[in-house]
Amino acid sequence: MKEDVVSLSLRRFLKPSALDVVFVPSPEEVPDSEFGERQERLRAAMRLRGIDAAFLYSDHFNGAYTSYYGRFKPNDTSAAIFLPVEGEPTLAVQPEGGNVPKAKAWSPIKDIVTFQEFLVRGGQPGIRKIAIQAYQQCLVPGMNILPWTLLKGLRSTYPDAELTDGHDLVTPLMQVMSDNEIALMRKAAEIGDASITVAFETIDVGVTEIEVSAAGQCAAVKRGGEILCAFLVASYRWPGDPNVIRASKISSHKKIERGDTVHMDFHLGYKGYMNDVARLVHTEGAPEEAIERQQRRVEALEAMIKSIKPGMEVRELAQVAAPILGYVPSRFGETMGLYGCMGSSFEGGMGVMGAGGLTSDLPCKLRPNICLDLGLGGLETIVLVTKTGAEKLNRAPFILK
Repeated sequence: MKEDVVSLSLRRFLKPSALDVVFVPSPEEVPDSEFGERQERLRAAMRLRGIDAAFLYSDHFNGAYTSYYGRFKPNDTSAAIFLPVEGEPTLAVQPEGGNVPKAKAWSPIKDIVTFQEFLVRGGQPGIRKIAIQAYQQCLVPGMNILPWTLLKGLRSTYPDAELTDGHDLVTPLMQVMSDNEIALMRKAAEIGDASITVAFETIDVGVTEIEVSAAGQCAAVKRGGEILCAFLVASYRWPGDPNVIRASKISSHKKIERGDTVHMDFHLGYKGYMNDVARLVHTEGAPEEAIERQQRRVEALEAMIKSIKPGMEVRELAQVAAPILGYVPSRFGETMGLYGCMGSSFEGGMGVMGAGGLTSDLPCKLRPNICLDLGLGGLETIVLVTKTGAEKLNRAPFILK
């Protein structure tokens, strides 16, 4: 391997322009006008609910909200957009890491200040109700994670305002993607497929799991991808279950052996948009029972994808898969392309940014231009709901040979 992940990452972060490291779409990819349209859609929803302002918080791990409404993802710190129903929005950032000049260079929002300046200059008149949207705790749907110091500062700046949860207000507006966003999702999927393919070509008896993972990471970074929460490679023998393997370990120096099944689960981003792709490889000598079981999961996943139609509920997909699998699957479902942001209800989660599934017993009607993160038995793929069905964004075969 000519270049490792560390050297590739350092070369990216040592480029002279700060604009190279923010991982948000350029004005050519998503014009400033689209961000204004997003803000106006949110304002319209706020008026209907009697909300005077929204406070949209992001950090370096979950940058969806400031990315979506202000083209800014904080670098190793945090940021927030204060969007009043009337008047101009404010982007507040931490001064560390050069965030102020980055925000001024990229964001269409003109009022850019530090958090300290935002809180010290006092509140705007007429603000009686503020909707707060922040990182959604994976295991507690709808719970916002906002630093205590910021919450305390907001209460001090707006002592008479009611602070309310903005999850059901903000996230539904983000679920349906524009054509520009879909193009970014396609690029993220292209990078995901390339990283999985390069990693697959590395697999051989005697090669370690971590070497396979590193090959996939290098392939992603070389193509402009961002490494997110997982580039897991796990090898195991039947009757091992890839879901259990994934949950119980990380890539290690374990060498791949003849007869192993290798599970690769790669989670990457491109300009703030995620791709979560997982594939399986059966090495020579793998038991037929293992191969047959995984083939059933592939058939079930393909059947789910073929059955997708706008207007159906996500939980209906479980009933499509059940006769093939012999059980009702529970982890798959709606996600949004922006990582750090989830659907209105979900289980598990992305750990970082945006992939996660709805449980099969929760209703959620599908609309065109929504992405689904579908997963069964160590297989994950992103599909786009269209007006007539679904399109696979990831094209790599489910079982690589």
